[in-house]
Amino acid sequence: MYRFRHVHYSLRDSGAERTTQLHHHQIHTLFHELIHKPWGCGTWEPPMDILETENEYQILVDLPGVAQDHIQVSLEDDILVITGTKPPPGSNNIIIHLSERNCGDFTRTVQFQTPIDPDKLTADLQNGVLKINISKNGGESKR
Repeated sequence: MYRFRHVHYSLRDSGAERTTQLHHHQIHTLFHELIHKPWGCGTWEPPMDILETENEYQILVDLPGVAQDHIQVSLEDDILVITGTKPPPGSNNIIIHLSERNCGDFTRTVQFQTPIDPDKLTADLQNGVLKINISKNGGESKR
């Protein structure tokens, strides 16, 4: 089965860089769906929003049908990594006639250019949405 390079988001001031990353993500998603959907579960990328206030970042990830114990959130060197697995529908004794929902392993990463406080990270899964808040650490921005 085909594997694609994971799209990496970097929060920088360059609008052109964000636009290029967005286009890359859209193309990646299109090819990913064309290749993986017809054969069932594979890797997928859940939709994600990244919001910023003066004091923190908020990341919202749509994960309907994913149990909390199937999600891992880690932070190292200002890089947030969200991984997990969504099991396929049904069981071995069921014939699936149509499967349009994502299943399988997923990974999303966010690299922060502003220093963040790893001790002030909270994550909460409610109604299929993973909400992660990360406080900014203040100080100088990395360049």
